Amino acid sequence: MDSLIQAVSARDLDKTLAGLSFKHDPTVVGSEEGEFAHGREAVRAFFTRIYDQPQSFRFEFPDRPWAVHGDVAWLVADGLVIEPSEEVAKPYRMTAVLVRDEGTWQLALWSGAEPVLARSR
Repeated sequence: MDSLIQAVSARDLDKTLAGLSFKHDPTVVGSEEGEFAHGREAVRAFFTRIYDQPQSFRFEFPDRPWAVHGDVAWLVADGLVIEPSEEVAKPYRMTAVLVRDEGTWQLALWSGAEPVLARSR
């Protein structure tokens, strides 16, 4: 997971794609409306669009509770994101599913969300 997050921060498309499970048609769901990609070409296009921005996304996930069952692992992590157009970090939640393929863990699902404050009732 760290190498994938570093690849995203470095805007390194080849390393990003190398961390994804194309055997299982990866899915990336961003935190903004319309940010959805499923399958090799859609995910490549998603990250190409993201990396075309003048600055990179940076993520911090200090606590990552994992669960593993056989060749599948999942996590839900609360952390921070600094977006290319921003200078201030904001809350970010990532849900990820990884699959082990030939001894390495590869991302099958990345789902990001920017939690909002609960409305008072």
